[in-house]
Amino acid sequence: MIRPLDILASLLGCLAFVLWQGQPKAAELILHTVSYHFDREADYNNFNPGISYRFDNEVIVGTFYNSIRRESFYAGYRIKLPANFSVVVGGVTGYLKYDVWPAAIFTYTVPLASRWNLHINAIPHETSFIHFAIGREL
Repeated sequence: MIRPLDILASLLGCLAFVLWQGQPKAAELILHTVSYHFDREADYNNFNPGISYRFDNEVIVGTFYNSIRRESFYAGYRIKLPANFSVVVGGVTGYLKYDVWPAAIFTYTVPLASRWNLHINAIPHETSFIHFAIGREL
């Protein structure tokens, strides 16, 4: 169960990390959309609306409605890899096993027209799935 103090501590930790990195500006606004879960027999939620910001220093923070129908908050750091691949390492709330779940999100970014991107995210987790998000570079 997520407690308000856990959310506050997570947000304050994200803010401290962002401030420690210098004065970042928003580099991309990302809208979360839908997911595909590989366990088709489970009753996972595949509609995951949410929003996040990726700062120009590669710190990313956001929130979304997760696969088990709970609000999640996350923060991490994006590591760019060759050929439009990247990995975000950080933590996410809103799942049952831990208050803050360690996360690794593997992403392939498809550049679209006029600073828009399609992000295809693979998330190894108890509920392994692929998630789709649309981003607009600012």
